[in-house]
Amino acid sequence: SIYYSPDSLTLSEETKVTWINQDPRTHTVSIKDEETGREIHTMILPYREDGEFVFNEGAFIYYDPSYPQLKGTVDFIN
Repeated sequence: SIYYSPDSLTLSEETKVTWINQDPRTHTVSIKDEETGREIHTMILPYREDGEFVFNEGAFIYYDPSYPQLKGTVDFIN
């Protein structure tokens, strides 16, 4: 079974988040602004590679378009 761990993040300040692909398959991480529905970033992660994104205010969904079960959320508290 493939999944994000954790699949939900709650942040209080600007934070850099790192994804590490530990699955032999290449994965895509797409980040969408939950309010606008607009995709704001995409990265392709081969096996054992990592990718980073800095989140600031807002609510976001991250997902792999090829694997519907791979999804998670990022929310900010004030």
